[in-house]
Amino acid sequence: MYTALRRFIALALLACIPLVFAGCGSGGGDTAPKNVTVSGVAAINGPISGAQVTIYQLRPDGSKGALIGSGVSDATGNYAIEIPATTSPVLVEVTGNADATYDSNAPNAGAPVAYTSGESMRAVLDGVPAPTFVAVTPLSEFAYVTLQQILTATPPATLAGTVAAANTRVAGLYGVDSVTADPAVAGNNAALQILDQMNGHAASLTGLLTIVTPAQLAPNLAANGSLLDNPAYAEFQQQFIAAAATVSAAPSADLTVKAAVGAVVAQINDPGVQPDYNDTAVPTVPTGLTATAAAATTTASIVTLSWSPSTDNSAVAGYSVFRNGVKIKTVATTSYADTVAPGQAYVYAVVAFDAAGNSSAVSATATVTPVAPNLSITVNGQVNP
Repeated sequence: MYTALRRFIALALLACIPLVFAGCGSGGGDTAPKNVTVSGVAAINGPISGAQVTIYQLRPDGSKGALIGSGVSDATGNYAIEIPATTSPVLVEVTGNADATYDSNAPNAGAPVAYTSGESMRAVLDGVPAPTFVAVTPLSEFAYVTLQQILTATPPATLAGTVAAANTRVAGLYGVDSVTADPAVAGNNAALQILDQMNGHAASLTGLLTIVTPAQLAPNLAANGSLLDNPAYAEFQQQFIAAAATVSAAPSADLTVKAAVGAVVAQINDPGVQPDYNDTAVPTVPTGLTATAAAATTTASIVTLSWSPSTDNSAVAGYSVFRNGVKIKTVATTSYADTVAPGQAYVYAVVAFDAAGNSSAVSATATVTPVAPNLSITVNGQVNP
């Protein structure tokens, strides 16, 4: 079993590496008087049980504001907390205590690992206007630290869009749709397994702490250059790839796990350039959205979406696809195929975003109602299903 100090070293390493891709954001004041539920899971690789989960308003400088809700994660790491609905940024924090533990796949692990009172992980959101799922993991912690680095190195005009930029930039680094998505999702699961392996070998990363500091990384951020130009990132990249090889070689690693690990490593090897976080120009609204349904099986249909590209003063980084008002996917192209159940109506919309966290207005919607195929045949005048 490895120590809490080693876990801190690995998380500190993540905290000292800058950002990577970017996404959509919004902001505003609190207008909704209703309460909503923030539910989710706390996990490192395995779930964290018995941890304190607290939700705060986020101040414009990125620090904690007023406490707006609290709870405790259960034996499976899940939690559910009711808070006032808000369109202002919030912080979800998971803190250890004497009873909190988690399972690990890192070297020498086996028995539950203590998650002590000195340890915490966080997730940041643009707001919580409706019930929201939030996984608090090393991925969301990386995004939180990314936000702090942005605010220190190149303070942007608004916090809300910057929260989105930090979350989506880290998601882009690891090739996942969202840093706060369920850890069971293939890409998120692969990334967390790799980071847990890095935790287990944290002693070998100690030297990085002496050469990687926010102050040293600030020029790299300001220059909007590639992370590959940063010596600290090169060391992180090397350790990450070694940990990924260990995960892929594990007896439990099937083809799905290996493919997910390979996709994450590919993103780590191609991190892209730093965006200009002082860019406040929003992309144009996507136009021409169409939705066409076709039967895939008797119980599933494929809805093919396409739209015309948006434009931006720098470049459009991607598009968020919404089904019935809920974001289901982030894509880099102007099309997406969604698998749904037939027999009900689906309303789609698209939002464009750039690398600095600016998002367009929502596109006009497209509605489609997939129909289940009639697979019956007629033989000698008899209808056979």
